[in-house]
Amino acid sequence: MLPSVRRVIHVFSPQAARFADLVAAQDPTREVVCWTERGAFDAGLGSARVLLAPYPPREGWEGARRLELIQLCGVGADHFLPSPDLPAHVEIAGMRGAMAPDAAEHAMTMLLALRRGLPGFLDDQRARVWRQRSVPRLAGARLAIVGLGAIGRAVASRAAAFGLEVRGVRRGGAPVAGVAQVLTPDRLEELLRWCDAVVICAPRTPETLGLIDAAALAALRDDALLVNVSRGGLVDEAALLERLRAGTLRAALDVFEDEPLSADSSFWDAPYTIVTPHVAGYGEGYLDRAVELLLANVARLERGEPREGLVDRARGY
Repeated sequence: MLPSVRRVIHVFSPQAARFADLVAAQDPTREVVCWTERGAFDAGLGSARVLLAPYPPREGWEGARRLELIQLCGVGADHFLPSPDLPAHVEIAGMRGAMAPDAAEHAMTMLLALRRGLPGFLDDQRARVWRQRSVPRLAGARLAIVGLGAIGRAVASRAAAFGLEVRGVRRGGAPVAGVAQVLTPDRLEELLRWCDAVVICAPRTPETLGLIDAAALAALRDDALLVNVSRGGLVDEAALLERLRAGTLRAALDVFEDEPLSADSSFWDAPYTIVTPHVAGYGEGYLDRAVELLLANVARLERGEPREGLVDRARGY
């Protein structure tokens, strides 16, 4: 009886109808129940066994007595965890690794744009100014990668192809293919003093909040590049703005502490700064891939097999 019940998938999202269409396209045998409002979610939660939710609430899970699996539509779970009243037996699955190629391409695009002076050339274009100057190569630069999970490793492999020297920092410091040296987080400032550019790929956890603080930013040399494709909250934004306004740092920022970025934020017009709206991992077919992972995990649940992409609640990712 249980497998047939599991054939019902509940979706909680303003885009629930879109997800229902994607489920029907990939597996028309599944029944989908859509919730677009919190009231419907609260009223129906007690009947759900499998839930697809891009942004599940942090609280209000007391009625989730039958729930077995929550499928997220992203890598991080910091927007959701900790969730104190979520029953301990409920599994949470993310999209670990699924967006790594997209996020790595975004990071490399930003590194090339900053190193080759694209913001300045775009300013000249808007001003109709023809101003030639030498353009530095990206090849030969020293790249630091903070966080060597799936995204960090994907950045490292692409950076090596561009001829960068790559070093990184990782909890535990275990070696990573394609990374010349892996340091532990206590040696972060040493790594930042060495590099010409840094890409931040670490998850947001209690340990990484504020990781790139004022002291870490001060360790970066003048004219260094900073690319953040991870999460807001890892970088001290006030200290970063000081360096950007001083013209001693160039940055490409895809994530911020408060999103969406407010219209009056100083980052919009900070010198030599590229702002993108948290799209680094949002590649073509992103929602299709989320549904594909969901259906694969539901099938594993029905067969009694381990689910993929499970989030460690203690670590937060």
